[in-house]
Amino acid sequence: MSERVRTILYMAAVAGLFTAAVSGVQIATAGRIEANRDTARKRVILRVLGAGVPPSASASQVASVYDERVRDSGIDLDAAGGNPVLTCEAEDGSISGYAFRVEGQGLWDVIEGYVAVSADRQRLLGLAFYKHNETPGLGAEITKPWFERQFEGLALPIDPQPSGRLIHLVPAGAERTAGDVDAITGATLTSAGVEECLNAGLERFLERMAAEPPAPEKNAR
Repeated sequence: MSERVRTILYMAAVAGLFTAAVSGVQIATAGRIEANRDTARKRVILRVLGAGVPPSASASQVASVYDERVRDSGIDLDAAGGNPVLTCEAEDGSISGYAFRVEGQGLWDVIEGYVAVSADRQRLLGLAFYKHNETPGLGAEITKPWFERQFEGLALPIDPQPSGRLIHLVPAGAERTAGDVDAITGATLTSAGVEECLNAGLERFLERMAAEPPAPEKNAR
């Protein structure tokens, strides 16, 4: 066997060894990564519904509270499925709110989160995002407490604004009307993406739930 052939075989063996090692690590960590994503999603759902758990809560504690409080209503906002309307149960068994997934295009990639609406469908309970690739210090502000707090208890206008939207993200200091919240300064495209996906989700939800009698408001935040 020539030196050249031996070299080629050696390089192929080394490449195969490294490929197998990388594949093994990927397989070993895939389950953990998916579990972490599921826990992050459940934390966000609980937070927007006002049934949040402390940041120090373990994955098992998050899962326990989620399983105890959150139910699938059997109503899906996507024709193809995959976006069920979730309900949150109060201690007396009544519905304290609804939550559903919203997603849209940010500056760099898709942003995904959950929005919650009160049982009487007259106000938002919260909005939070769990997946994004926005710029730190700019678009990434959508995950900061100051931004999320704006949506807690925000009344849903009876009639859409002239733009046809219920919620507007406006520049800080701008004149306000019902349904206006602060946009993120310097992150125009991210703010536009949030406004777009939030309004699209709310429109689908309110239209889909129009035939369902609203639950009485109980145990409000």
